[in-house]
Amino acid sequence: MNAPPLAALVMDRKDVRTALMAALAKACPTCRWESASTWEEASSLLKRGDLEVLVVALGSLLATRTIEESRTHCTSVPVVLVAQPVAEAASLPLLRGGTDVLLLESPGIAARIASAVQTLLERMALRRRAVLAETRLAGVQDRVPVGLFRAAADGKLLEANAALFRMFSVPASRSGAEFSLHDFCPQGQGVEEAMERAATTGQPQTLEAELRRADGQSAWMSLMLF
Repeated sequence: MNAPPLAALVMDRKDVRTALMAALAKACPTCRWESASTWEEASSLLKRGDLEVLVVALGSLLATRTIEESRTHCTSVPVVLVAQPVAEAASLPLLRGGTDVLLLESPGIAARIASAVQTLLERMALRRRAVLAETRLAGVQDRVPVGLFRAAADGKLLEANAALFRMFSVPASRSGAEFSLHDFCPQGQGVEEAMERAATTGQPQTLEAELRRADGQSAWMSLMLF
């Protein structure tokens, strides 16, 4: 069974931190909560390797140093920044767009921190599932004996599997990003027109065309374009 995600609170005000930790544990019981009030404790948390979300109360040297260090050692860990209302403008430059969250201290802050942490954890889980799905799809694509590719509207290859490279005699050391469909499809073969029809109608288009391989030879191939 997987351990609950680890969330950490960094705050040098020990009296407030104790009460806030108790409220966070109650408001977000799906997390393991740990805290730090000194740089030694914060540094140890950042080096743990299992930290999922970092909550930092701004307004101290400890907070500034923790954020700076997290940008180096925990680049994928989102940070919830908790600031005094008067320090909102000064806190904005610390935010990483699309990753971090800024909250202003007010009554009920524990519930708002818990909500932000839960949202960030769900967002990270979605990203991990997306990466896993892409990895599995890439593995399947490289095992099928059919050439598969994805190209931009201008013909630039965005993705290509190993079978396509073999069909076109492209060395395994080369990257698909180095090529365009125009490198393999001479003008007049109808490939560009078929791609445009597929994009416009949403219907797959099939055709046979004489394509040029990387070794200079040509071969007739059947294409299905989506």
